[in-house]
Order: sequence, then structure tokens, then C-alpha cells
Amino acid sequence: MNRDYAELLTLIGKAVATTKKGDQVLALKRFSWFSIEFGLMEEAREVKVFGAGILSSTGEIPYSIESPEVVRRPFVTDEVIETDYDPSRMQDQLFIAPSFAFLRCELESLVKRFNIPV
Repeated sequence: MNRDYAELLTLIGKAVATTKKGDQVLALKRFSWFSIEFGLMEEAREVKVFGAGILSSTGEIPYSIESPEVVRRPFVTDEVIETDYDPSRMQDQLFIAPSFAFLRCELESLVKRFNIPV
């Protein structure tokens, strides 16, 4: 497994388990949704899926990459944690991260900003 990805999963789990503030839990939930569950990543100038939610659905995979109905934006943490989603339908808004290391660093910064002891 990719070390940065493993650390991302571990850190998000610890952060959610540690914080009691509802707004922080919501922000972490949205960060997780748009990365771990429905994340896209750019590799060699090509957008690829990596999120478990996308990968678990044969319909979601081509929809997330090819559909003109999907808005794909760069992964900007402050935008991600303010973006709501509906888990009961195909996702029409996704974020593209440049790497697992980037996501790990962004999550570390968010946890630090929230002053969550992990």
C-alpha cells in the first residue's frame, strides 16, 4: 500500500475519533468523502479514480471520468470541507488531487488548524 495513503486513512480515523466538535466532524467527513471515497487523482496529466466509492461501482467509474454532468475541480481543502454531497446518487461534483502525499499534508494541516490532538 502507498505509505501516504495509509497515513491519510490512519490520521482521518484518529482525528474523527478525537474531536467532539460537530463542525470539525462534518469537515473531516467531507474531506474523507471527496478523497478516500470519491477521490480523483491526476497522474501523468491523466485523471484517474482512486476513491473506494467510485471503484465499487462499475457505473460510477466512467461517469466520474467521462460525464459532462460532473464538475471536476482541483482539490482545495477549504472548498472541499464546505461542499455538501448526496450519497444516494451519482456524484456530480468531484475534486482532483495531485498526489496522496498532497492529501496527507492537507489533512495534517487541517487537523493542526482545528487543534485536534492525534
